Amino acid sequence: MKLQRKPKEPEFSYMVDVDDLPPHSTLTIEATKEQCEALVSRFNVVSVESVKAVLDLHYSNSVRLHVKGVVEAHLTQNCVVTLEPINTTVKEEFDAFFMKKTEAVSFAKAKRDRIVENQDPEAPFLDEEEDPEAIVDGMVDVGELATQYVCLGIDPYPRKEGAKHELTDEDKDIERKTSRRENPFAKLEAMKKILKEQEE
Repeated sequence: MKLQRKPKEPEFSYMVDVDDLPPHSTLTIEATKEQCEALVSRFNVVSVESVKAVLDLHYSNSVRLHVKGVVEAHLTQNCVVTLEPINTTVKEEFDAFFMKKTEAVSFAKAKRDRIVENQDPEAPFLDEEEDPEAIVDGMVDVGELATQYVCLGIDPYPRKEGAKHELTDEDKDIERKTSRRENPFAKLEAMKKILKEQEE
């Protein structure tokens, strides 16, 4: 018997029951201290001070949910040059679309899937609006959605203002040897000058 591993719970989860939503609503969500601590590993940072998202929810025909929002996170990362801790802010705007599984897939998605089945490399890239995520059991996790956009916005190579990479002795030696080499273009220019002087 093959055991199935239980899916890992999202670090910052905020479930929305779409059936309880009005046609339009706004929602502000913020990670707790415990959730921020759990996000440190996922973001690969020193610490997470806060994660906050402001969302506009548009639910149409009890079928389709459009989430438009902005998420802001305050983090501490290590500078890639000095290794000193630096405070960074990630701010991302996003649009996301969800649709109930029971509904028919969009024509655009059906057409793309057919192209993919035929192994055509020219398969079009669909916008999220044309290829929405599924609403699972009537629920959408907007906390996880915000978390994903923070991940996209994090600078993987943060650098402290004014920090410069110091050359090692080996780097300096290479730079010295390189600067001693004759420039072939300089030599060519010198030859042209000599020939010109001889003509005169």
